[in-house]
Amino acid sequence: MPKRSLLLLGGGHSHVGLLRAFLRKPPQDIAVTLVSEARTALYSGALPGHLAGLLPRAAMEIDLVRLAERAGARFLQGRAIGLDRMQRQVQLSDGQTLPYDILAVNTGIHSDLESISEDEGFLIPVKPIDRFLQIMNQMRSGWSGRDASPQIAVIGGGPAGVELSLALRAFAGDHGALGITLLTRSGLLPRLNAGARRHALRALA
Repeated sequence: MPKRSLLLLGGGHSHVGLLRAFLRKPPQDIAVTLVSEARTALYSGALPGHLAGLLPRAAMEIDLVRLAERAGARFLQGRAIGLDRMQRQVQLSDGQTLPYDILAVNTGIHSDLESISEDEGFLIPVKPIDRFLQIMNQMRSGWSGRDASPQIAVIGGGPAGVELSLALRAFAGDHGALGITLLTRSGLLPRLNAGARRHALRALA
């Protein structure tokens, strides 16, 4: 009996976790294929540590090729441009057509900025992380030559927003007095207990 095919489209965190689970317990009678535009994925949880200078970039990188190989999956580097649900197949930009029995899509987050009326040149989505890091490094290289201190607003009062705000302070280093404003609609760390919120407020202050 032929194996069923599981097609993992994208190298996001969910697929990384699934492949790591396959390391412990390989799937039976299923052929797994991972398709990703990049050969590595960047772990967003390590971004604040990298910005703050505590972690090298390599500590953020997940080798998707090696992970897939160890998990017994096939890795294909490519970009999906079409999906035929009736025929159960995905078309790649290089002309390949990949059939599947089961399809999982985890291609990562891309922020929708269309609803924000400000000049997009001043809006920096955190994801994709590669682009965010490129823009932040370019900005930092110009801070030392400016008369005015740079001002940055971080939108989001959850753990990621708090960590990013603190990391940006260290990221600025000696490049002038960086002003950071943390904006939140539902309060600071709304899902954490009062003690954690007090600790975060002290750290931010």
